[in-house]
Amino acid sequence: MGQAITRVTLPLVEGPRTAARAPCADEHGALPLDCPGWCPYAVPRCAAERAAPSDARHVARVGDSVAGRWLLRKSIGRGAMGEVFLADDLATGGAAAIKLLHPDVVDEDALDAFALEGRTLARLVTRVASGMVVALLDRGVHRGVPFLAMEHVAGTTLAAVIAASPSIRLPVARALGLLRALAAGLDAVHGAGILHGDIKPTNILLGHGRVVLADFGLAHPYGPSCRTRSGSVRGTPLYLAPELACGLAVTPDRASDVYAFATVAYELLAGRPPLAADSIAQVIARQLNDPPEPISQFRPELRAADRVFARAFAKRRGDRHRSAGELVRALRLALGPR
Repeated sequence: MGQAITRVTLPLVEGPRTAARAPCADEHGALPLDCPGWCPYAVPRCAAERAAPSDARHVARVGDSVAGRWLLRKSIGRGAMGEVFLADDLATGGAAAIKLLHPDVVDEDALDAFALEGRTLARLVTRVASGMVVALLDRGVHRGVPFLAMEHVAGTTLAAVIAASPSIRLPVARALGLLRALAAGLDAVHGAGILHGDIKPTNILLGHGRVVLADFGLAHPYGPSCRTRSGSVRGTPLYLAPELACGLAVTPDRASDVYAFATVAYELLAGRPPLAADSIAQVIARQLNDPPEPISQFRPELRAADRVFARAFAKRRGDRHRSAGELVRALRLALGPR
């Protein structure tokens, strides 16, 4: 579905040797990570120069070297828009996660969205404390297809924690500790003027004592310029705020991310998402019309949190908590020291 965001253009970070090269580029023609993409050198001359893989089926394989630095070791994730590889950093000996756009979805909208993800991560590198969000290491083009090189967070995801240990047995203190760290990261992202757009357990990484927010594929700056188009629904239905699930034209703000964060908090504590149903249509109908079951229905000892979640899942976004941190503080106050 289309994105209602300010149009951006993928910087030409790799191309024919005869192409004009930005004065700030390195010997391979790569632009700095914080390049805003505004100067003429950052604008490709045509779409073919931006994405023209010679063999769409084999743009990236295990064993390939990307940008002369990243050696692809194995595929670790695949989605509708791209594939992620675990790679060795030949410069440092460390590991990285390399995300490449699928060649069969390379079009103007996909390129703009992928470029926006790269610029968002580059912006967050300088504006959010290290360790809270996945770090961008490099970006460029491999065989005509754009890639992002990000830090590899060795560990697991919050989704795996929920699946492996039903949260009804997860100590409340541990759950609140995870939520507190996640809230700090999300609030920092919002402080940088960015909406994540897809807060859910699979996008929350846990490793070496860190809680890391990842996958900024739907992220964008917030403000009047990012008003959604009527009929456009972007995100994961179980975690969509009502104003986004309804498909009406709205201007997203941090309240929508905080709603998704509240859904994650409920799922972590209850062991199940609050408004699950048998189909996407039913999930969206419940998001629009139904309050979630009180969490005390699944964990009676958390009855004091019922009122907190009732506010967190308010259908009117102005009635919700103003930040993820405020929601966690309300939960901690309601549940007391543990």
